[in-house]
Amino acid sequence: MKALVLNAPNTPFDLTEVPDPVAGPGEVVAKVHACGSGLTIQHFKAGRVPAVFPRIIGHEICAEVVEVGAGVDGLEIGDIVTSYFYMCCGRCKHCRANFQPLCENFKGFVGREIDGGYAEYVKLPERWFIKLPDGLDWQNQPAHVGVAMDALATPYKVLRRARIKSGETVAVMGAGGGLGIHQVLMAKWAGARVIAVDTKAKKFDAVSYTHLTLPTMIIRCRSRWWGCGCGGGGGGG
Repeated sequence: MKALVLNAPNTPFDLTEVPDPVAGPGEVVAKVHACGSGLTIQHFKAGRVPAVFPRIIGHEICAEVVEVGAGVDGLEIGDIVTSYFYMCCGRCKHCRANFQPLCENFKGFVGREIDGGYAEYVKLPERWFIKLPDGLDWQNQPAHVGVAMDALATPYKVLRRARIKSGETVAVMGAGGGLGIHQVLMAKWAGARVIAVDTKAKKFDAVSYTHLTLPTMIIRCRSRWWGCGCGGGGGGG
């Protein structure tokens, strides 16, 4: 199969041929239709986090199951899947309490400790794939479906963890970024009063791209550390 292999940090990808993955016991192989590129990927590629090379990176995938190994009973050929980023056991007390980053048997990250989705196919243990619900337009919008597991799942987890209620006030730092704009959207849907904060005025065009995402207040902060020296902007709601 073709794959974008990263042979060392801070180097270009190498588009090359590598052996096709084969599903072993408890494993699943999926054909990748799209794989996103976020800040986590950039940190990895730039060598800001420890890693073992060569590596096929990428975890925000939209893929179709094409092979299942012995013992796999939760997925079947033709299922549309994405992947977890955290390689957790799913059994320890932290995983069961929905604190997966604290997993007692943590194995690392998909696309860092094991090969990820910047290839035609990806192989993972069954438990690190997630079957996607019916109704998603993965055939026409595979990239949207793939990045949803980061851009939507992360702000959703924040809202749930913070127990945001209707009428409360939420400040979103970095509101014009890929995660921030979805955090604004979800906080508005939760009925909160949203204050969008960012350092670059042009990013507020993205924040305000529809009436649904328009925050109650927009603030431009001149400090990238969200410190003092802020200038207020207009708002609506």
